[in-house]
Amino acid sequence: MSIARSSHSIRSLPAPCCRRLPVVIQRSRDQIASLAPQTMISSLISRVSALLLAAAGLAMLFASDTILPQLLPGFLPSASWLGQLIAAAWLSIALFNWNARDTILGGIYGRPAVNLNLMLYLVSALALFKAPGRTSAIFVLGALFGVMAVVYGAAMLRGPFDRLEAR
Repeated sequence: MSIARSSHSIRSLPAPCCRRLPVVIQRSRDQIASLAPQTMISSLISRVSALLLAAAGLAMLFASDTILPQLLPGFLPSASWLGQLIAAAWLSIALFNWNARDTILGGIYGRPAVNLNLMLYLVSALALFKAPGRTSAIFVLGALFGVMAVVYGAAMLRGPFDRLEAR
C-alpha cells in the first residue's frame, strides 16, 4: 500500500492524540526552562575560557613579533611565525568554547569539550611553570591556565557544578 493510497492521514488522527499535543509541547518548554539554571555555570566556564583564549590568541596573532621576545629573552623576532601558529590553535579552541557555551559541561556531559580544555590548560600551565627564566608575565599566564585546568578537572571528575548545588 503506497502512502498516497493510505486511508490514514494526518487529518484523521484520533482526537485524544490531538488533545495531548499541546501538553507535550508545554512539558518540553517546562523542561527547557528547568535546564536554563543548570547550564549557567557551564556557560560561564565556557565563556571565560573562550574570552581568555581569544584575547591571548589575537594578541599573539597580530603582535607575536613583539610579545615573544619580551616573554622569552633571546627569542628572534624573525621566528614570530611560531607565535602565530600558537595563536591559530588558541583562536580555534576559543571558537569551539564559544560554540559550546550553551551545553552542560561535566561528568559525561560535554566530555570532548572538557577533555580538550583540560589538556590545553594543564599542559600549558605545567610548561609555563617549568620554563627557565620565568618572567612575571609567564607566571601570570601560567597561573591563569592553572586555575582553568583545575576548573575543567573538577568539571570532568565531579560532574556539572549546578547539580552539586541542588543537593
